Amino acid sequence: MIPALVQWEITDRCPYRCPYCYHEGLKGAAPAALGLDEEQVWQVAKIISDNHLFFVTFTGGEPLVRKDLLIELAKFLRCNGVVVSLNTSLAVFDEETLSRLKVDRMLISCPSADDRLYRQTTGNGQYEHFKQRLRWLIEAGQNMTVNMVVTKLNRDVVRQTAQRMAELGVKRFAATPASINASNPNFKLLLSVQEVCQVVDDLIWAHEELGLRVDIMESIPKCLMPLKAFELELPFVFRSCHAGKRNGTIGTQGDVRPCSHNPQIFGNVLEDDIGVIWDRMRNWREASGNFHKDCLACDMFNNCGGGCRIDANVRMGSNNAKHPYMTKSLSSPVVKPKQVDLSPTSTIKPVRSFQSRPENGGWLVAPGSPRNIIQVNQATYDFLTASRGLPAMSISGLAQRFGTTFNDVEFQRVVTELTRRQFFIVGN
Repeated sequence: MIPALVQWEITDRCPYRCPYCYHEGLKGAAPAALGLDEEQVWQVAKIISDNHLFFVTFTGGEPLVRKDLLIELAKFLRCNGVVVSLNTSLAVFDEETLSRLKVDRMLISCPSADDRLYRQTTGNGQYEHFKQRLRWLIEAGQNMTVNMVVTKLNRDVVRQTAQRMAELGVKRFAATPASINASNPNFKLLLSVQEVCQVVDDLIWAHEELGLRVDIMESIPKCLMPLKAFELELPFVFRSCHAGKRNGTIGTQGDVRPCSHNPQIFGNVLEDDIGVIWDRMRNWREASGNFHKDCLACDMFNNCGGGCRIDANVRMGSNNAKHPYMTKSLSSPVVKPKQVDLSPTSTIKPVRSFQSRPENGGWLVAPGSPRNIIQVNQATYDFLTASRGLPAMSISGLAQRFGTTFNDVEFQRVVTELTRRQFFIVGN
């Protein structure tokens, strides 16, 4: 087992000083590390490509501090089938970067649309500077989400910020309660249970009133979520912690951690095989002692994970502590997921491409989204490969193409699951 997604911190340097940053307080008086030299960086990129990791998110620090290198890395990885994302504040983004940098998606940090709060949070940033650069990306049609990390400083302006983003033309907006900085915790910034509930209510409002696609970029215990969030099937009710499972972090010097919040190092990607490093994390991802007993007893545990273990550890003192946002065990799923309704005449279109690699006697596959990674057997993989790139057709026509009928129970099961995971797109 190896990760499918890695966050790659290519530098610690950043012109901003956001108090919730997980690098804040680590630098001291010394200059922040630029990161690995270029030869080492390209070694890491080749390791990612050779091991068929599906998704890479460049982060930092501010990754655009190494703009020229970042542009070439993104080009190389995308040419080798890796979906590339960028986490950025746009602090050093410019028009040259706009024309040269090609990534599949961006997560853009914006603490507030109020200039005073923006400056207070970032240390020296200007909202008008941010807004101009955001407009460039909107006009260019860049796939992106604006993410507002929410603390005590900006908890009261989530709706206002969402409104300003919608007015600019942003389609996706996230408001993410700040997680703990394990190495330099600042408990005064962290939200209470009631304040997190208010953030969720604000996101529901932004979805319903502004038409925004909303999210929370961290795993929040699902028992805290209101019924309406499940009924609307908002993305954050499906978000679980995959640290040390499908996700991991490669640090500035090549050190590998389960996630960006976790300071524990399990090896260095330039010195150890990535599979060996991942095996060292087995206890972290599998041991029941890393989870609170009430979470283990909850029917939603597999879709939740009990929230951030690092958050629970730092705030409460142990990995198996009850997360401060956890309220109760749930005896059954809050709502049943919407069913995929298929009929013989429904039009179905396979995706043009998907990522894949052999794993555990089958295949790990993903249609361009980390949320839809699944393990399939050889027969399903062969079906996916053979159908890839086919034109839209009726489901009955697809069945006939593969020598069966729509009434074949196994055919329906496979197509339904692949449709749910977005390997097939169904029309009317």
